[in-house]
Amino acid sequence: MKKYLLAFFLFVTFFSAAACSTRGSCVRGNCKNGLGTMAYPEGARYEGQWQGSMRSGQGTLTNPYSGQYEGQWKNDKPHGLGVWTFPDGAKYEGQWKNGEWHGQGTMAFPDGRRYVGAWENDVPHGQGKMIYPDGRELIGEFENGKFVGK
Repeated sequence: MKKYLLAFFLFVTFFSAAACSTRGSCVRGNCKNGLGTMAYPEGARYEGQWQGSMRSGQGTLTNPYSGQYEGQWKNDKPHGLGVWTFPDGAKYEGQWKNGEWHGQGTMAFPDGRRYVGAWENDVPHGQGKMIYPDGRELIGEFENGKFVGK
């Protein structure tokens, strides 16, 4: 889980900085107010809706190093429903708030584990269920990413 949180932190940090239109080039459409595609020097690319020169609405951000986010945006951050797929195939699908995993979501890991439940500030927090590849389930309350009981 720590590996994914680090990758997520790098993803959010880079793309918060990449929000500045001077760091990228609008290669198609309208990257101020409308539909457009922005290419960034680091190899990342955003295709989707823009409002006030910020990513806002539906869009897809692809980074060759940290993966791809497809979903809703608000004020240049993932916000609403979205899916982030890591380069190794891990996937978070669920709610986002101001660029963080927040609300209900599912994280599927390459080793077959899956967490389904509440998230807050990018970690499992609240009611949830960890499902293991052998069928075992850990169901109950999570606090700051750790299981604390039923």
